[in-house]
Amino acid sequence: MRDYRDIIIKPIITEKSMNLLADNKYTFVVDRRANKT
Repeated sequence: MRDYRDIIIKPIITEKSMNLLADNKYTFVVDRRANKT
């Protein structure tokens, strides 16, 4: 199992993502090989 630090590349900082923070939703760039398991 890979560590989360290997999967999450960086946060996405845009106006839309900042608006989502108010709803406790976060946006990240993730590794292409990542899946939901």
